[in-house]
Amino acid sequence: MITGTLTRGPFDAAVPDGRSRTAESTCSAVVRYVLIASALGLAWGVTEVLSHAADLVRTRLWSPVLWFLALDLSTAYWVILLILIADRMSVTRWPWWSPYVAALLLGGVVGQAAETILFQWLIPVRSLSEAFTPNAWRTRPLIEYFGYLVYCVPAALLYAHLRRMRQQTARLHATQSAQASLRRDLTESCLQSMQTQLEPQALLKTLGRIQLLHAQDPERSLRALDALIFYLRCGIPRRASDATTLRREAAIGRAWLELQRELHGAAPSLQVTVDGTADDAGLPAMILRPLIQYAYEGATARTHLLNLRATIEPPRLRLELRGSFRLGVDAAHGADLERLRERLAMLYQEHAQLTWEARSIDGAQTVSIVADVPYECAHSSYR
Repeated sequence: MITGTLTRGPFDAAVPDGRSRTAESTCSAVVRYVLIASALGLAWGVTEVLSHAADLVRTRLWSPVLWFLALDLSTAYWVILLILIADRMSVTRWPWWSPYVAALLLGGVVGQAAETILFQWLIPVRSLSEAFTPNAWRTRPLIEYFGYLVYCVPAALLYAHLRRMRQQTARLHATQSAQASLRRDLTESCLQSMQTQLEPQALLKTLGRIQLLHAQDPERSLRALDALIFYLRCGIPRRASDATTLRREAAIGRAWLELQRELHGAAPSLQVTVDGTADDAGLPAMILRPLIQYAYEGATARTHLLNLRATIEPPRLRLELRGSFRLGVDAAHGADLERLRERLAMLYQEHAQLTWEARSIDGAQTVSIVADVPYECAHSSYR
């Protein structure tokens, strides 16, 4: 069974979903159709003229040249129209190539009848065979029809096979892209929900530390409790659709360091240097704070300064965290960075990377952790 569908062929202009074709796209499709058909028809005509050049020179007849060009141009226009019609047909229970064969077989009869009426009766143009055989006009339509089938059917089947392969490849890529997008959305949702979650053990430890401080230094314990509340407020999204930006992640990192400063008496300060519009760059949740926590736990001095530099290097956003901390303090810290690298791989595949290096600057040992992620500007409503 053959039914009509809205599938577009390669000669069609793109049409926005849910809207009728505009005049501009229609004109573009018509121009494209005319150019392709004209080029194909002229190529056929010139090829046939060159293949019969010896006979044309010998007979000194030039009307067959006009016949070759006119016939091949009209055939090219008609064949491409038939292929475009076949492109829009979907088949069930029949082979995939059946619309093309049916269109060329049945349409070829109509096209040959029109060409016979036009070039043999209305505008008589002598063919090359008629130059040698006076009665060749009787068999000319039948010979032209079978010659048309010999050339056009294999070419149409080759085109249809290549088009089918392209469609299958495009569908496969679309499916893979959709799956990757779903995996990324799921990962981002999980990270968003994890953003302000404290493990029960860590939360109990933090509250226990505040309780001890209350007995020793009530004023400091109140500041620590305020810092905990501020940290949670920074991290909890106001709406489920809130985007995470570099500005927000940096605020969460500062709030976390402030909480550690009140709990333990000292903590590094975070200095953020932002180039251009990187401050509003979209950033996945739970990407920056693990780096800050890693630097804090491996700090050589609790009062040293952590420098975070954000730069846009299209199409990437580069985050470089620099400070005096030990790289790979223990296996657990190394595992944290590996988990962060895996998280980036889940979100961006090979388009993100996490590197680190130790170097000496002005006689001091400095460690830099660099995270490169695709640059995405957050929506203005989230800013």
